[in-house]
Amino acid sequence: MSLSNKAYKGALWSIFQFTGAQFSSTLVLLILASVLGAEAFGLVALAGVYIDFVQILIEQGFAEAIVQRQEIEAEHLNTAFWFGLGTSVLIVSITIIFAGYVAILFQEPQLKNVIQWLSLSFIFRSLNSVQEALLKRDLNFKSLSVRTLGANIAAGITGVTMAYAGFGVWSLVARQLVEVAVGTVLLWTVVRWRPGFKVSSQHFRDLFSYGVNILGNRVAFFFSKRADDFLIGYFLGPVYLGYYTIAYKFIQTANRTISASIGRVVVPAFSRVQDDLVKVRRGFYKVTELMSYATIPFFTVVMLLSSEIILEFLGDEWSNSVPILKILSFYGMLQVILRFNESMMNAMGKPDWSFKINTVFSIFSVTTFMLVVSQGINAVAAVYVVRACLLFPVSALAIKKLIDIDIRRYTIIFVKPICLSLLVGIAVFGLKIMFSDFMNNSLVILGSIIVYMTLSVMFFIRFSPTTFAELRKVLVKRKK
Repeated sequence: MSLSNKAYKGALWSIFQFTGAQFSSTLVLLILASVLGAEAFGLVALAGVYIDFVQILIEQGFAEAIVQRQEIEAEHLNTAFWFGLGTSVLIVSITIIFAGYVAILFQEPQLKNVIQWLSLSFIFRSLNSVQEALLKRDLNFKSLSVRTLGANIAAGITGVTMAYAGFGVWSLVARQLVEVAVGTVLLWTVVRWRPGFKVSSQHFRDLFSYGVNILGNRVAFFFSKRADDFLIGYFLGPVYLGYYTIAYKFIQTANRTISASIGRVVVPAFSRVQDDLVKVRRGFYKVTELMSYATIPFFTVVMLLSSEIILEFLGDEWSNSVPILKILSFYGMLQVILRFNESMMNAMGKPDWSFKINTVFSIFSVTTFMLVVSQGINAVAAVYVVRACLLFPVSALAIKKLIDIDIRRYTIIFVKPICLSLLVGIAVFGLKIMFSDFMNNSLVILGSIIVYMTLSVMFFIRFSPTTFAELRKVLVKRKK
């Protein structure tokens, strides 16, 4: 099978995986939020600041290095596996000893045990990182899809059962642990590779020379993305962090479904043709157009339906999340495109570019978060929108320098999706005005979805027929 067909099939399976996983996760999230309340989500979000940061340090970007390298040796895999496992065991031990000091910092005693238990996920993730990287490298997203969906289902059942049984915040903790544990078991049954004991410092340096930029980029990205959770939790408390977390997770779910599913295919696929700039540019324009059609109109609908979504699925007690969801919808429109540009830099062997860009904007984000957190969670959310607007032209210029795109052509790509979003926005807004007195929130949401999907398909076929025809070919199983 050709690389292009393999990449197309990988993209479809990756989208299926993330769509299924994010749908099931969102469903579980809605159930848990309605049962547990904001404080439980705030506590787990606070613990997640520490857990996510340490996980970045453990991984060192080695998995991405395995995916990106054109030639990989057994010693590369062994070195990545044993380094990750050894580091994770050490970090878990340190976390168990010192977690109490984090709880004291936030004046939340229960945070100690939450962090200690969640730290066990470090070991499971180190056990499956190489196996997952090998599947991505081979564009075998079918196996990853099965693994991810199976883990999500097991985790969802566990979390919901424990929530209704009265376990409170521990239902969220158990859900995360079950997800990573089941995912690890499934990966080891799918991937035949097993670690050997032959490692070397040279192979460590091979991985580290690429991974260090991924590591730096992720650290910078972490501070720009999780400093808000830290500051909200510290200054405003876990309840307000819970309101903020739920709204952010709605946006994150959509972002991951689109950007992560395609981005996971972009790096291994484009890495194989990184010396052919003509093919790279052609693919870049096409993917950017598809992502724009998928995100800009969608987040317009989310912004208009923020109140109906929150109140219908979570209830009046979550009403503080409504304005946050409206604000972050604007951020979602740009974030998917920015993540795709970052994936392109990594695929072309330039992770240091995205690292430098994200470092600068991370400093901006953290500084701004600190200045506005006293104004409340809405002001913190607005920082994301400002950051994305400032980052977008910088990211576009970096891509121009990298693969010599035509900025005018790149800009024109967004015109049609923006026009579609305006059309959809007017239609949904009109639907709300005319029928809100006669329909409940569920019917308003359902009607808006039908309007959105109908207009999107008609507009796409009418004004982007070439792209639509190519997309149809992708959906047909072909072999060469």
